[in-house]
Amino acid sequence: MNSLTLKILTTILLFILSCTAFSQTISLETSDAASGHSSVHFAYLLFSNRIKTTIENKNCDSFFLTTNNGTIEKDTAKRCEYIFYPEKDSANPAIIFYNKIINKDTIQFHKQEIWIHPFPFVATVSDIPKNGNCAVYMKKERFLNSSLRVEALNTGLDAFLPITDFKLTVFRDSIKILDREFREFNKTSFKFIEKELKEILPEDSILYSNIKYAYTSEYHYETDPIWIKIK
Repeated sequence: MNSLTLKILTTILLFILSCTAFSQTISLETSDAASGHSSVHFAYLLFSNRIKTTIENKNCDSFFLTTNNGTIEKDTAKRCEYIFYPEKDSANPAIIFYNKIINKDTIQFHKQEIWIHPFPFVATVSDIPKNGNCAVYMKKERFLNSSLRVEALNTGLDAFLPITDFKLTVFRDSIKILDREFREFNKTSFKFIEKELKEILPEDSILYSNIKYAYTSEYHYETDPIWIKIK
């Protein structure tokens, strides 16, 4: 058998094996429980995400995964599981490629899309998070000593991210009486409106909006606004 014939037969064999893989059930689960309730999978940007995948009637050691976004490495302690670390946010999903080695050739026989989301950081005022579409009620004294923060609330991750921009608006009887934009939250930036803030009254409404934060030096995001009602 000459080399050309062998190459043709090998190509045919690879094609048959690839088609066989598509006829089998391939499952993929991401570590976030929310994504397990639909066919849409997602992973968190710049976090280690656990992925479990199986192929019907196939040993997990008979294939391996690669990706076009960041790194994906097999977990040596848990069979059929990988650690996926996406490094880029994009309008397009990351691709997880399923591969096998045949005659020293790497063959991609399946691929799976995974959307990349930033980790769920939220804005809080003195550890009080946004309450849906409802206002956070706070006494005037507490508000004047409060802090606006962006944190990973109720996630088990003790982390805060720097605020880069936000807007503070005060309403009285639905009339806007103060409207200022800031580059960051600190007592110095509030210094020049300290007098106006001390004039707020019970039933005034305060809105923190356009709250932007630095996820990394490259990626900046905006979180939901917070309404505060002065008691």
